[in-house]
Amino acid sequence: PRAARLRVELLFDRGSMHTLCRARGAGAADAIRTVAEPLPGGYTTDLAEWARRAAESDAEALCGAATGTLRDGSCVRRVDLTRAETVAFVMRLTNAMLWLIDGCTAIEIGPDGARWHLFSVWRDGALVAGATCFSFVVPVRRMRVCQFLVIPGEQRRGVGAQLLAAIYEAARSDGAMEVNVEDPCAGFRALRDAVDATRARALRAAIDASGGAA
Repeated sequence: PRAARLRVELLFDRGSMHTLCRARGAGAADAIRTVAEPLPGGYTTDLAEWARRAAESDAEALCGAATGTLRDGSCVRRVDLTRAETVAFVMRLTNAMLWLIDGCTAIEIGPDGARWHLFSVWRDGALVAGATCFSFVVPVRRMRVCQFLVIPGEQRRGVGAQLLAAIYEAARSDGAMEVNVEDPCAGFRALRDAVDATRARALRAAIDASGGAA
């Protein structure tokens, strides 16, 4: 008989970012090893186990205090990556980022968790967007955006622009003199340019309103 065509599925629960990997057809077991085993956040192949992990997770509570609200009412949260549970959530989020962001690589947090930050957007218990950032001083304080994802289905609604603007404001509050981006893809460069242009226009309007005093 003709071998069944190979089909591989990766499913991510938006409340917990736990990963389910399923495959069927010729070479299914090898496909799972190839696709899922490199994922830093782990995975399961059992649907019931995936559902149990998702139900028992309270990932939003791991993501820190609310720092703002988007226009649609979504909540922006920020947390430093100093707790093992939060790092584990970021690794699960990275599972999705590796598949959904062109050229994305996993971050290595190590002992510098206090210098790593997760900014996330939540609505009704579901993740809408997330970004990991790293603070450093060379020679002045800077913040680097390392990973940035708006969940498919939530894109092109202004979420990414508002989250990046929130990161800019957080960096300013931290005393950072610059926010840069690690190897941005073309889509993120376009997003950043649009946000920067909007901020530049707002600054120009504020200067004009003050009589030209910078």
